Amino acid sequence: MTSQGYGYGSSVRIRYKSEEAEKWTELLSENPVITFPSLASGAYKLEIQSMDGEGKWSERILQLDIQVRPYFYKSWWFLLLLLMSVVCLSILFYRYKVRRLRHRQVLLEQLVAQRTHELEVQNHSLEVMAHHVEDMAEEKIRFFTHLTHEFRTPVTLIHGPIQQALALTSDKEVKEQLHIAERNVQDLLSLVNELMDFRKLDTEKVKLNIRPFDLISMIDDLLLPFISFVKHRHITLQACYHLKGLSVNADPTYLHRVLTNLLANAVKFTPDGGHIRLYAARLVDNKGKVQLYLSVSDTGCGIPEKDLPQIFDSFF
Repeated sequence: MTSQGYGYGSSVRIRYKSEEAEKWTELLSENPVITFPSLASGAYKLEIQSMDGEGKWSERILQLDIQVRPYFYKSWWFLLLLLMSVVCLSILFYRYKVRRLRHRQVLLEQLVAQRTHELEVQNHSLEVMAHHVEDMAEEKIRFFTHLTHEFRTPVTLIHGPIQQALALTSDKEVKEQLHIAERNVQDLLSLVNELMDFRKLDTEKVKLNIRPFDLISMIDDLLLPFISFVKHRHITLQACYHLKGLSVNADPTYLHRVLTNLLANAVKFTPDGGHIRLYAARLVDNKGKVQLYLSVSDTGCGIPEKDLPQIFDSFF
């Protein structure tokens, strides 16, 4: 910009202002630089006016169009590039996650297939073992059935001569011993018949034959062979009853077997000259329920405390 007053070049004064400003700002002669700090991007207009040598501001005003470009990170192309980068990274991350999930799924399917195959092999082995066990059990049942059948014949043959001997003898003591032998043969024959039904007992639950019976008579008959057996060992065998007003309903066959086993164990472990006592009593609990109490005690060595948990194990 030049001034028309050539004679006053050193004293020319210049002022400026932006289009939005209301006041003019005079430009210093020693530093004739216009500075707009922190100017936002966009389009601006700058007005410049000079003063002539007569001290008057010129009516002519110079207007400059100024375009301030934004920083690159604020430009539309940078924002678009940034958006595209974010979208691309998102897609890449999504694909990475999908591939990773598919890879894990493949590994999981392989693991499941492997475990399934192992289970199938184990199941097959178990089935083979189960069939083998069933075959062995069936073979054992056939063996015991056949063996029991073989027992039945000699037991039946023993029973016949005993009955004939009872019919021929008149000696009271001999008849008593023969009656004991006859009862034992009948018990043995009853056990043999149960073994003959072993297949049925193996597949069905045992049904108890509950009925009323004379408990005292059963115990007296049960004690007779044991009294004769322990007589030579000088063992005292005694039965005590407190059953007044008690009507017994039970399966006499299985109760007879239980008491027989208890007495047999007592005889086995009682020393010569000892004492065995069978006690039967009527008890009433705190709820008024009547119960039958049976016990067999002896003067033998007893059962060690460490063996008590096993007393109901088979063949203990």
